[in-house]
Amino acid sequence: MPGLSVSKCLATVAATAVTASLLSPAQAARVYDQENVSLDLFGHVRTMVVNDGAWYDLTGNSFNETTSYSSARLGLGARSSIATGLDAIMMAQWETGVDANGNEGALNDTEYLFAGLDAWQYGTLMAGRGDGAYYNVVGATDIFTVLDTSASDYYMLGNQRPAQIMYSLRGLSWDLKFSWLFASEPLGHTPMTIDHGLAASISTKFGDKVTLSYGIDYYKFKYTQAVTPASHDFFATMMQADGYDAATAAERAAHTSPGGKKEYGASLSYGSLGQGLYAAAVLSATAYDYLHHHIYTVDTAVNYSFENGVWLSLGYGHKQYESVKVLSALTLGMGWNITPAVKVFAEAQFDLDSETAQFYGADLARTLNWNEDKVAAGLQYSF
Repeated sequence: MPGLSVSKCLATVAATAVTASLLSPAQAARVYDQENVSLDLFGHVRTMVVNDGAWYDLTGNSFNETTSYSSARLGLGARSSIATGLDAIMMAQWETGVDANGNEGALNDTEYLFAGLDAWQYGTLMAGRGDGAYYNVVGATDIFTVLDTSASDYYMLGNQRPAQIMYSLRGLSWDLKFSWLFASEPLGHTPMTIDHGLAASISTKFGDKVTLSYGIDYYKFKYTQAVTPASHDFFATMMQADGYDAATAAERAAHTSPGGKKEYGASLSYGSLGQGLYAAAVLSATAYDYLHHHIYTVDTAVNYSFENGVWLSLGYGHKQYESVKVLSALTLGMGWNITPAVKVFAEAQFDLDSETAQFYGADLARTLNWNEDKVAAGLQYSF
């Protein structure tokens, strides 16, 4: 799907069969190809200078200086023919990093880990960790190398879903996806415990340039048996934003049943990222069972790539609940593809007086790190 950042693209061998959200990287090495079995190796090494806001996004830790940060991503993709028109596929991708003080991380940040069957014209079925079907909608504005606005409520439960089954079918100019999420411990930045979740999306192209996508993302939460301080703060603050006084919100938060959450969204994009003009917008509405009103979000992104490899990017994200401006941020980016494998980039994100703590509470607002200006610049080598 056009509009996804090169930093998030995956191996051709697994990606093209599994989902249009996953594209082949600029560089990928075929390390084995015999007897109808192929194995690809891909990834990148990146070194950057970042400020404290970007540092927190990358590490989840705080500091008060500008420092360097390096990271490496490693991915494997494989395909094996079972019979005519039926292949087994798999993909795994990990990332690690090291800071200026030499503090290292192991390859334990698993971003993708799935296996499945590609039945060609009958579709692809996969199971494991990966993007949900709704990412086919919200991923249209995911164009930045490091700094993402991520205004959609989809990202509150993390970038990838840990245990799910997805079915994908592509034909002519249509792309259809379904995903089912199994029971899971709290996901992403919320104290919610998932009983199950499901998502569906459909997209189609109009000519060579315009893509329209629509989808729904639904989760059923388990009853909150034990209310921790973090979950109490999360529920109580959201209920105060819903109009309850502090005492009533605290009482309801201590005994609330979260119920479920539904997000509906649509995206419209023009062009292909890296080929001249690319522009995209995502509009969505989210309803939580224990809130009276919807959360509305908008994400926009524009990129222009010149023939000499230079590109410029601009993005704006906004998230609103009634009178509370939960998120408002402007993101700027520029870079140069020196070669297909090597690029330099610089990105900056400016908070436009977001009121995150008024909706999610102080603890979660700090974790989300939305109220910070962020800067990152560096060099990336992809393979």
